[in-house]
Amino acid sequence: MVLIDIWFFLLGIFLIVYVILDGFDLGGAFISPFLSNDDRDRRVVLNAIGRVWDANEVWLISFGVFLFGIFPAAYARFFSAAYIPVMLLVFMLIFRAVAFEFRSQVESKVWRSVWDWVLSISSILIVIILSAAGANVMKGVQMTDEPFRLHLFDALNPFALITSITVASFVVLHGLMYLANKTEGSLYKKIISFSKINWVVSLILLIVWLVFSIIFEKHIFYNFLKYPIFLLVPLVVVIAFVLLRVFLERENIRNSFIMSVISIGGVILSFGLSMYPVLIRSSIDEKYNITIYNSASGELTLIIGLVVAIIGLVLVAIYQGFVYKSFAGKIKDEDIHY
Repeated sequence: MVLIDIWFFLLGIFLIVYVILDGFDLGGAFISPFLSNDDRDRRVVLNAIGRVWDANEVWLISFGVFLFGIFPAAYARFFSAAYIPVMLLVFMLIFRAVAFEFRSQVESKVWRSVWDWVLSISSILIVIILSAAGANVMKGVQMTDEPFRLHLFDALNPFALITSITVASFVVLHGLMYLANKTEGSLYKKIISFSKINWVVSLILLIVWLVFSIIFEKHIFYNFLKYPIFLLVPLVVVIAFVLLRVFLERENIRNSFIMSVISIGGVILSFGLSMYPVLIRSSIDEKYNITIYNSASGELTLIIGLVVAIIGLVLVAIYQGFVYKSFAGKIKDEDIHY
């Protein structure tokens, strides 16, 4: 029982780290075409995220691999039901990778503009697909003991759409905060200006999401009423989000980014606390819920997986720490590769 709970917590860590790390490069890639039409500015943005984006996706892959190994029933039910959205996600990941590599291979304004938009659209669609998936398992799907199918348009219900747009806004703000730490001059000033507008948009969307959820999806708050200590997490999110704006006004960009990390990490943690111990919620009856207890692998698998996960977690953390330290600082002309 305790081992299963540990695994739920560990999967949560993988997901939180993924959203924090890949979140800023997804948000940065999406907003890039809107920041500037100047080729150098766009290349600065691409090189700010291009050195780390692929390593960031290791955390998403790890999440999927360990979900398959540790909670195979949940993995099988969801991925077989959401086949089309999952394949769409895979294609968006492929398009994004291709756009990074192809974008600067030809000295053509049209060529580069096309790949800029491919990168932008694929990046935001990745955010929307993943957010919609989270919203649906939180809201509940029409699932019984029989096989079910989560169709694309069913997945894009009002709650999923509002959640996806809100999360996308937070991710874009997160990306802007990262880019502000990597740029200077006129591009930096544009990023600060965009960030202030985006902060207001994110606040409005968050309020809309809360009101909608309280009216139509009350059940997602039950765990916070059952375990009041859980309320500390959304409280920290609110405080960090307000401080982000305070530091942004003072142009203390480093602290603004830290507050963004806390905000977006806290949002994902709140999602996990809302779900616990459920992995996929049934909207038909609670008895059909897939939980960490009725979908877990055997004890030996849990133990071996835990050892492998901890070793891998430490090694990846050390490697990525080295990468981020090596590429710290502003992007200069000599750093431009993409």
